Amino acid sequence: MKLAKYFIHKTNQTQQIVLGCLAYASARLYNIGNYQRKNWSKDSAKDYPDWYKQKKQLKTNFWYKNLPSQTAQETLKILSDNWDSFYQSMEDYQDNSDKYNGEPNPPNYKPKDSKFNFRYLNNGFKIIDGKLRLSIPKQLKKYLKEEYSITNKFLWIRVPNELLSSNRDVLNSTTRIEFKPLSDDTYKVILTYKVDTPTIKEDNGNYLSIDLGINNLMTCYSNQNQESFIIDGGQYLAINRYFDKKIKHYQSILNGQGKKTSKRIQQLYKKRRKQLFHLIHSATKKVVDYCIKHNISRVIVGDIKNIRDDANLGKQNNQKLHKLPFDIIYHQLEYKLNLQGITLIKKSEKYTSQCSPYSKKVTKKYADKSNRIKRGLYVDKNNNQAFNADSVGSFNILRKYLQQRRKGKDITLQVKGLSNPVKYSWNDYQFVV
Repeated sequence: MKLAKYFIHKTNQTQQIVLGCLAYASARLYNIGNYQRKNWSKDSAKDYPDWYKQKKQLKTNFWYKNLPSQTAQETLKILSDNWDSFYQSMEDYQDNSDKYNGEPNPPNYKPKDSKFNFRYLNNGFKIIDGKLRLSIPKQLKKYLKEEYSITNKFLWIRVPNELLSSNRDVLNSTTRIEFKPLSDDTYKVILTYKVDTPTIKEDNGNYLSIDLGINNLMTCYSNQNQESFIIDGGQYLAINRYFDKKIKHYQSILNGQGKKTSKRIQQLYKKRRKQLFHLIHSATKKVVDYCIKHNISRVIVGDIKNIRDDANLGKQNNQKLHKLPFDIIYHQLEYKLNLQGITLIKKSEKYTSQCSPYSKKVTKKYADKSNRIKRGLYVDKNNNQAFNADSVGSFNILRKYLQQRRKGKDITLQVKGLSNPVKYSWNDYQFVV
């Protein structure tokens, strides 16, 4: 099983030059490979320039030789993966065009003079005494010596102490290092490493279902404990509001000067990303810790794919919805749960917020929008009971999953724990009750 850790590296002068040359060469090689693919046709009487063809054909190319051999191949592999995604999207578009805003486009060229990600595989680096030792290709060494009087055989980068102290095993099992150039001349350094694949837990009947939302980031229901709890989304919205206001202020000043961006604005974006990432990490960790404590074997999360396009929640809520990083939440949950042998399953949210928890099935037939009296309140008129609306959504996601597993048969779950869910709110460090 592969996982990743990353750190932000602020370069010294030599590192900035060498990494800059590698990132520049990666972008140029990507564009050359992309040009070949874009201009190929079935009538050309030539084989399609796939990854295997390109890594052989471009071996003598100047920009290929300005990168370590494996690094050049990885840049072409990224391009190949992007084209594979495009072809898959085009195939899906033919059958499911309603899922898309328009016909998928092929991969774009990288902008002129831009930099692009590049990767080192295990033949191109070593980790010695807490430092990354990166190989420099012969052609680039010659250029660095002539242009900058840099004669280094290798490029050395120190791994931050906080990563060293808590993740020593990461360095010993690292198989790939990726450098992503950021707009403030720093680099995001991503270490991919191997861990033993955990044994997947057998289905023990203990489930946790999750309804994703705006004000309530995650509303969870446990059938084992017959209880629901909420991870508050207020702090996520507050962080976005704060930085949106700051960025808008400084952007208006720049607009008057005819400038597009500044170091101050880039720092604000960077700070926001860091705060939001920490918040999502804490939120998903809270859910995973609950699963471990209560021996949960399956987590069923509402699949809100395309909800951004279909939503009509009013201007403010639509803006909030577009800012929520549901893909990141899915990813964080999946990899943390997988480490514990817990399976994550996505399930469509259709009608889960409109059906009563007492309804026979979670389908259009039993959906009734009028039961949602106001935000946060669901009233079952037939049983004269009031519930938390998001708890009902989470409860019904589980019912829908079980309904599918049991081939459409009616599912009866005891309706408990939906009225007063425990709420975890942010206290500047973590989510607490």
